[in-house]
Amino acid sequence: MHALPNYLKTIHALGTTDNFTTQMGKLEHKRPKAFFSHTSKNSSTVQIVKHKQCQYLIK
Repeated sequence: MHALPNYLKTIHALGTTDNFTTQMGKLEHKRPKAFFSHTSKNSSTVQIVKHKQCQYLIK
């Protein structure tokens, strides 16, 4: 109940919740999967993050 006053501000700023979704898109899910094949499969999360950072720096 304490967050109820914030809903009005958020709806005015972002619109109603039927205008967007919180689910991760299919394309965003495919990128980390593609990076996984380039890892050693040990601590793959760290390696995927490094690949993603390198891709960001290149662009």
